[in-house]
Amino acid sequence: MNSTTVELQTKIENLRSLYKERNLPEKWLYDILKDIHIWSIWSLRNGGTYSIPEQQKGWFDLIFSGELLRIGRLQYAKAQFGGRVVVFRRKNELAVLSEADLCFDEHGMRADNGWKSILKFQDNCWIGNPIRNGIAIPELVKLNADEWKIVLRYNDPMISIHIPEDGPMDIKECQLSLKQATDWFTEHEPEWKGFSCQSWLLNPLFQEILSDTSNIKQFQQMGILYPMIMKSDVLTRLTPGKLRDFVLAKQNDGINFKCGGMFILKDAYPKQK
Repeated sequence: MNSTTVELQTKIENLRSLYKERNLPEKWLYDILKDIHIWSIWSLRNGGTYSIPEQQKGWFDLIFSGELLRIGRLQYAKAQFGGRVVVFRRKNELAVLSEADLCFDEHGMRADNGWKSILKFQDNCWIGNPIRNGIAIPELVKLNADEWKIVLRYNDPMISIHIPEDGPMDIKECQLSLKQATDWFTEHEPEWKGFSCQSWLLNPLFQEILSDTSNIKQFQQMGILYPMIMKSDVLTRLTPGKLRDFVLAKQNDGINFKCGGMFILKDAYPKQK
């Protein structure tokens, strides 16, 4: 048994002890350890050995610290909100405005150049560019500050969602996972404001081709989407087929695919304005 194997076994046993101390379900431990196999297979596919890739050391440090939990289909960790948006609420309505001075292309996606967003407070109103279904709108909207209150903005405490690559993303399993995670984090992390996710899966352009029964489309519809500047590795994720052909066609039309973001407030799924 080599030193790497011994070190890994020691980390697993330490994590097992930590789960027992925190009274976490044993199934959560076994599920989070599936990442060892997931990333070891990834290493093999990319010319390495069946082992944890060196570039994923930080990810596994998070796992073995006990700060990354797998609850059913999804993984969760404490994080700060990374969306460059400001979220407002009026009763059961939400309005999402872009932060100021961000560039967007003609399709409303984040870009290095393009039209610039506005966000200002004037005459007791917030004036800015709305984000609707993950896309920025050039026309400005005005929100009365007496009616609309800020409920989420950049760097606020959130619970990030990660989607492990070990099977179909069954939407019912995702919904059950979110319900269980909401119950757990509400009890143990009272300061969090909701869930956030950043992924190639969350580009809103996919909704043009995916059916209403698509797991990807339904996952997007579980929360509120917002655009991101981060480039997407979508073509390395997709096998030959209709969706990959769609991405290639869009790229040929000059559309540069980016990752998308999504948030779900912990206390409700209000209607978006």
